[in-house]
Amino acid sequence: PRLPEKLQGRAVLIKLLSKDLSPVPDADLYDFLTAAQTAFSGTNQALIFAIHKSCLQLSLFGSGSLPAAPVFETLSRAFPDCGLYFCAGDAVSLPKYEKSIGQANRLLRQLFYHRGQHLLTAKDCLPLRESAQSPDLRPLADCLRARDRESARAFVRRFIDEEILGKRPVSPERAAELCFRVLLQLLPKEDHHLPEFSRDSAAEWLASCVFLERMEEELLGELELYFDTEQPPANATLIDRVLEYIQARYQDRELSLNQLSRKFYVSNVYLCIRFKDTVGKTFVRYLTELRVQKAAGLLRTSGEKVNSIAEEVGFDNGSYFTKIFKKEMGMTPAEYRRENQNL
Repeated sequence: PRLPEKLQGRAVLIKLLSKDLSPVPDADLYDFLTAAQTAFSGTNQALIFAIHKSCLQLSLFGSGSLPAAPVFETLSRAFPDCGLYFCAGDAVSLPKYEKSIGQANRLLRQLFYHRGQHLLTAKDCLPLRESAQSPDLRPLADCLRARDRESARAFVRRFIDEEILGKRPVSPERAAELCFRVLLQLLPKEDHHLPEFSRDSAAEWLASCVFLERMEEELLGELELYFDTEQPPANATLIDRVLEYIQARYQDRELSLNQLSRKFYVSNVYLCIRFKDTVGKTFVRYLTELRVQKAAGLLRTSGEKVNSIAEEVGFDNGSYFTKIFKKEMGMTPAEYRRENQNL
C-alpha cells in the first residue's frame, strides 16, 4: 500500500511450532494466516500479514517504536496450542524498511540458539564465527569400539560446547553439518554402502530440529540407541538391519518406507529395490503379513477385543483390520478366533 514516508515500518518473522516443537507445515500456515488476520480485525493497528520462509511475516506500520510485545501477546492468545517465536527487526522509516526485514531474517536464522526466548530483537543478534576445519572424531570412534557409553556421551557434550558454541557460536548451518558428521559415526557400516556426508540431509535435520538443544537431544538419543541395540554381525546387510528394525517396531502406525529411508540414510527408491530383491516382496506386503500374523497369535491366545488387537499390531482401526485379515486369512478375526483359540 502507498503509505506516507513519515510513518515507521517494522518487519517481524513469526516461527510457529507445534507442542512437540516441530515446525508447523507450510500447508497449514494459510489457516494460521487467516486466524492471525481475524485476531486483529476491528482494531486500528496497521498490520499486514503474509507467508515467507515457512513463517508468518508481519509488517507493522505506524508512528513511534511500534512495540512487538502487544502483537506477540495477542497472537499467543489466539494460538494457545502453538509455540510462537517472534524475530523482530528495528522500527525504521519506510524507505529503510528493507533493513528491518534483513534484521528479522538474521534473527530467524539464529533462532537455533534461542530456544528459551520467544521475542527476539536486533540486540539479540549474535556475532558468529567461521569454522572451516573438519573435526577430529577419532576419540568418538574409539569410545564406540570400546562400548564406552559414558565417555561417548561426554565426547558429544564436549564437542557441542567446544566445536559449536566455543567463545562464539558457529553458524546454524555449520553446527548442523558438524552434528551430522557425529551422527554418521553411529550408523552401522556396510562394505558396499558407506553413508556419506550430505549437506542436504544436514539442512533437513536443522529445519526439523529448529534449536541446538533439540539437535543435541536427538544426537544423544541416537547414541543411547546405539549402545542399547545389540550390534549386528560384521556381515549384516542393510536389509538385515531394516528387517530387525521392522520386527521391533511393527506396532508403530507411522512406520513407513519414508521413515525407514530417513532412519538408514538411503533413498526411497534404493531401499524399495533392495527390499524387494532381498525379501521377495514389497515393504508394504511384508509389513501387512507381519501384522496379520501377530494379530492371529493374539486371537489364538488372548481374550482381547478385535479393535484392541488391531491397534496393538499397528492398524488404524478395527474395520480396516477386519477387511485385511479376511483377505489374508480367508476368514474374519472372529471366525479365526472361534476355530483356533487355545490351539
